[in-house]
Amino acid sequence: MSYIGDLTLGSTFDVKFCTVNTSGAPTTLAGVPVVSAYVDNSLTEITAGITLSVDFDARTGLHNVRIVATGANGYAAGGNYQLVITTGTVGGTSVVGYVVAQFSIEARSALRPTTSGRTLDVSAGGEGGIDWANVGSPATVVGLSGTTVKTATDVETDTVDIQGRLPAALVGGRMRSDAEAISADAVAADNLETMLDGTGGQKLTLAQLNIVAAVNDSAIVASGAGTGHGIAATGGATGTGIRARGGSTSGAGMDVAGDGGGAGLLATGGGFQPGLRAVGGQNVSATLGESGAKFEGTLQGSGLRVIANDTGNGLLAEGGLNATGSGIRALALGAGDGIEASSNGGGLDIDADLAGSVLSIATAGIAATSFAAGAINAAAIAADAIGASELAADAANEIADALLDRTNGVETGVTVRQSLRLANAANGGKVDGAATATLHVRDLADTKNRVTATVDADGNRTAVTRDLT
Repeated sequence: MSYIGDLTLGSTFDVKFCTVNTSGAPTTLAGVPVVSAYVDNSLTEITAGITLSVDFDARTGLHNVRIVATGANGYAAGGNYQLVITTGTVGGTSVVGYVVAQFSIEARSALRPTTSGRTLDVSAGGEGGIDWANVGSPATVVGLSGTTVKTATDVETDTVDIQGRLPAALVGGRMRSDAEAISADAVAADNLETMLDGTGGQKLTLAQLNIVAAVNDSAIVASGAGTGHGIAATGGATGTGIRARGGSTSGAGMDVAGDGGGAGLLATGGGFQPGLRAVGGQNVSATLGESGAKFEGTLQGSGLRVIANDTGNGLLAEGGLNATGSGIRALALGAGDGIEASSNGGGLDIDADLAGSVLSIATAGIAATSFAAGAINAAAIAADAIGASELAADAANEIADALLDRTNGVETGVTVRQSLRLANAANGGKVDGAATATLHVRDLADTKNRVTATVDADGNRTAVTRDLT
């Protein structure tokens, strides 16, 4: 009887044994032989998973037993098994009860492979190989202080180096990272500190702060939160809060666009000072200088939209005092309008102050085509808007002459002046050297007598009758 070893549950293995007769000669195992397995002290035979090959490889008396030791076949870990002949004869003699081999399943060896058939890697000195990826109790600390790992050694070297230099860089337990430590320039560090915390009178100028934006990108994006301002700039004394200059060609100093219902630019004046001051650039070599502010409408959008609130002015334009400057100067270019004002109320309400003009229009400033039909009518002129002082003497004479020389459509060819002369002749005129007669003044259409007068022999009027119907 041989001991096969301590095997892993699920293993498949083979066992060979030999049967001989009484003289010791190998003899065939006959009588429909069966080999069964017993486990420990159990009386239950296990026959599943056992295959007996009699006279194996045509060798008389040599037999092979293959065992498939799985849980399904009745095998379990921790048991000791014996292979016993439970049916069979040799040379006519029963051999039932002979034990041919024995083995155990995960019951004896303290060290065994997890996967059946694998062996333990043992070093030349007899030490077992270790799989660093399979360390027992991985949730706990694994001490490898006695193991030299190249990467770990390098880390330790760097750590020692940092530990040697780190304390010198600490000030009050904190890493020193002030400007002086960065640039080794104590004066520059002090200036930067006073510039940032507002002490010492140091100022950050645009020459020191140079912000360059990428193509089609914004150099500064300022967004106010709640009622706060994106940028709050206050000019000091005569200084300017924000000064924006356009590029030498067509670049804008400040491009302001409202988003949704928001205002692109909200400028609120303080005290008697304007919220936005735009001063035109002078150009000594040209007739006109550049405008302080230029508003261009896009498609149906307005370049400048002015809305009056309550009694306030939407736009207050004051001409230069003691000078010749205009509050608003509107130049029409091409077919465009210099100023177009339309509303349900007053589209354009202009009041003169001091000695300024309500509206100053240069020679040929208004062409005949500037007024649409019906633009100036009785509704457009307030009562007493034109008085004696506004009507020149020559204008009054021209109006009177036009009235006297006017003809009627029915009484064509006869003017008011001519009618007055005829009436005067009938009512107070005198006919010299005439005999008694009757003088008739006909209407201008010569269809009816309007005035009839009797004249005596001396040419004097004696009776006058009138028909004014």
